[in-house]
Amino acid sequence: MRRCIHIAPLTLIVLLAMMHEARAQAPDAGVPPVVGASEEATTAIAAPARRFSPDGKPLTTLIFPPGQQVQIDSILAKIRTDTGITVEARGQARGQPIPSPLLKDATVEEAVRWIASQRDLMYYQESPTVWIITDKQTYTQTQLTKQVIRTVIRPINVPATEAAKLVQSMTTPNVGKIDVDARTNQLIVTDLPVVVAAIRDAVKLLDQKVYTRVFTIKHADAQKVMDILQEYKSPPGKLELIPRMRQIVAEDTFENIQRMEVMVNILDRGPEMRVYDLNSLDVAGERIKDLQGYFEKEIITEGAYMQFDLQNGVMILIDLPHVHEKVQKILD
Repeated sequence: MRRCIHIAPLTLIVLLAMMHEARAQAPDAGVPPVVGASEEATTAIAAPARRFSPDGKPLTTLIFPPGQQVQIDSILAKIRTDTGITVEARGQARGQPIPSPLLKDATVEEAVRWIASQRDLMYYQESPTVWIITDKQTYTQTQLTKQVIRTVIRPINVPATEAAKLVQSMTTPNVGKIDVDARTNQLIVTDLPVVVAAIRDAVKLLDQKVYTRVFTIKHADAQKVMDILQEYKSPPGKLELIPRMRQIVAEDTFENIQRMEVMVNILDRGPEMRVYDLNSLDVAGERIKDLQGYFEKEIITEGAYMQFDLQNGVMILIDLPHVHEKVQKILD
């Protein structure tokens, strides 16, 4: 048996109104709530936790499958993800493949240095948050040229043309240059500041007052003495041998001339007396006489004193040091 509930009209109206209000306030079950522009999102994607060195520098870990070539751009993207710092490849460095890196907790500078070393690239820091990796040509054109300065160097004692020849090799390739104004004896040097300073110092060293000294070689071999003096000559200095006069004409700084003079005194010594033991020679008396004749014709100098004492088995020789050296080699 069904039972009917009788509701008064006023009560029914109130119930219907309450149900309508509740339906309006409740969201649809299948539709997610809409977050307004002024409301905060209930969920967010968590950013990767960053690591820092003890001095506060962000660190990156670059570990790729070993034994493979990795595009440089992929590695640079990983650095940016780890540190928030941009490393940009420019010029021919873009798209370069390099061996798989295995770097853990490296600073950006350490990572960039390693990457650049794999392809002989250049790198520099453009700003606190931007590093650049590029090829040498692009680096020269975009960076080195910004640092170039120009200066004028005027030597006093040497011609500018000669000085320029001696320092030309010091200039930076594709960046520096040296122009010469022969009329004013000036060098116009264009290069990086550190190179300009080095060229200035080199010209100053070359630009010293030159002295002339004539060495007369009385005893030694003049050509050999000159060859040794070459080691004491400065780049702008000059040495000239006059064989007929047995003279060496030296033009150089006062200090170098003094050094040469000391060497000449050591090398150009007069005759010395030495006694050689012939008993150790396994030769007969006739062979000793042949040896004596060979020494007289081919080895000893004119005016030298030589005596063979066959009874005592010795040879007495008074001659120049270089002759004694030849004799000793023969007897040995």
